[in-house]
Amino acid sequence: MAGVARGTRPSANLDLIRGIAAIAVLLGHWRYLFFADFREVTAPGLGTKFFYFLTGFGHESVMVFFVLSGYLVGTSVRSAVGQGRWSWSSYASARLGRLYTVLIPALLIGGTLDFAGASTLGSAGVYAGADPFRAMLPAAPQTQLGTDVLMANLAFLQTVQSPTFGSNSPLWSLANEFWYYVLFPILLLSARPRVELPARLLGLACAFLILAFVGFEIGSLFLIWLMGAAVGDPLANKALGNRASLWAAGGALALSLIASRFGLLFPRMAGDLLVGSCAALWVGSVAWQADRPCRSWTRSLAAYLSNRSYTAYLFHVPALVLLNGFLLGDQPRWSFTGYSLGAGIGVLAAVWLYIELMWRAFESRTTEVRAWIASVRLSRRVPA
Repeated sequence: MAGVARGTRPSANLDLIRGIAAIAVLLGHWRYLFFADFREVTAPGLGTKFFYFLTGFGHESVMVFFVLSGYLVGTSVRSAVGQGRWSWSSYASARLGRLYTVLIPALLIGGTLDFAGASTLGSAGVYAGADPFRAMLPAAPQTQLGTDVLMANLAFLQTVQSPTFGSNSPLWSLANEFWYYVLFPILLLSARPRVELPARLLGLACAFLILAFVGFEIGSLFLIWLMGAAVGDPLANKALGNRASLWAAGGALALSLIASRFGLLFPRMAGDLLVGSCAALWVGSVAWQADRPCRSWTRSLAAYLSNRSYTAYLFHVPALVLLNGFLLGDQPRWSFTGYSLGAGIGVLAAVWLYIELMWRAFESRTTEVRAWIASVRLSRRVPA
């Protein structure tokens, strides 16, 4: 993501938030795939309750991702427009370079893992579209590996025109992100004071058509992304740049997360909007604080997790599904015990090693990919 310059105090804080959100998503899918649902646990102890509570914030963490994306990308777009250096081509190359550097290998490698698992294990367990996994995997992964599904996911049309590719269910939110990247500059450029009325109406019409095309759910969650963009506006500094706002927003977010975790917010869309709005206020408060410098180890950890958050998000599910197929097969998911927790931590370690390798192979080269795209754009402009 573009946005606040890396190395500033707010950037370190936002990096840590993004890294923790990525870990929360990973933990949620790990727990769901390998451990029995909480309602199946008889006489759970305090440790068991804490385990299920701690690993239950995956969906809410995606709302935090939307807020962070809105804040960082929105700040970048607003700055470029305000300084008169806005260019659709530069913006598109930066955003697509960022997205595709990880997305293309994630689709190809994730699809290969799904195919290998289904070919080896047949229709056992998770590859049978079994009931215990349908909340996360509505269909058997190998049934969603067609070329048409692959191309739709490459065009960010998953959940709009097609399912997500294979077992990679987290791809749903990437479609949201892409269309938000398109919508925000259109709306911002249309809202400039000196824009003539025909151009303004054309921009608003384009935004309306995009929202109609992507549907109600993607359009509704755009409000959360916009909240993130709003708290990045310098005008928000007066309201959020103080300790009282930081603690109030943090408390409101904590309460909304707990309420969401215990199913007290319904319908789900209303709960998402509440969590997203509280997260936006808190992220804005964190970003506008003049905090004490972070300790070096905290800053290093934040950078490490944040740098790998996108790779972790796109690569982890097919790997978890493959390990589930080999370790569980047709057996039921584990009960929570010391032994199963140890085995689960081993699974997590293996998946994180895989994520690290994928990050080194692909996402760590994002700057190089963007530079290559920029050179291609420049060579096309210069006459031979």
